[in-house]
Amino acid sequence: MLVVYFNKNSARICRRREVRQADGAYKRIEERLGELPLDATALPSGLPELTDRERASLEAKFFAKAKAQLEQRRRKEHEQKTDPMRRIAAARTLLEEAAELSAERAVEHAELKSLLKVVLAMRSTEVLFPLEAVQEAAMVAATAVDSGVFGTRSDDEPLKNSTVTAQWNETRDAVVGTDSSSLMRALQRQKWARTGTT
Repeated sequence: MLVVYFNKNSARICRRREVRQADGAYKRIEERLGELPLDATALPSGLPELTDRERASLEAKFFAKAKAQLEQRRRKEHEQKTDPMRRIAAARTLLEEAAELSAERAVEHAELKSLLKVVLAMRSTEVLFPLEAVQEAAMVAATAVDSGVFGTRSDDEPLKNSTVTAQWNETRDAVVGTDSSSLMRALQRQKWARTGTT
């Protein structure tokens, strides 16, 4: 009979037989016939001649199982390749380290905007994620203002000349502005916010 021993990338094919000894007992002997890669689709020329029964046995014990193992490996590799969480976990670790380092060396504004766009472009399991992101950003900004990161406007500086005020006006317009591209107008079009308000 044929015996197949599977390894990670191949399988060892052996012929096993029972040989009767002088004392009447039987001794099991295995003859190594060769080795096949898991992706083999036919018997290699170097393999010893097999009987029809052995060929049928090999088909059942090797080819069918090898195909199943290769398919399982393919699915696992595909799952790993297409799993965004593996990359997110690695990226989060690096970003956490970068956040600590930024206390001593500020990051370019354009780089942070680019990272923010990447995060917001991800499809979340929570449909409310875009709105939650706006809320989270507003809370972070409020904390930053209260901590004095923007400083305090001098009474001598007109509001219209303030870059902070200009940025706030743009932010407010993007969220609750009357322009059709604002968040509020988008919610109104989908009937998630009352119309007639600004």
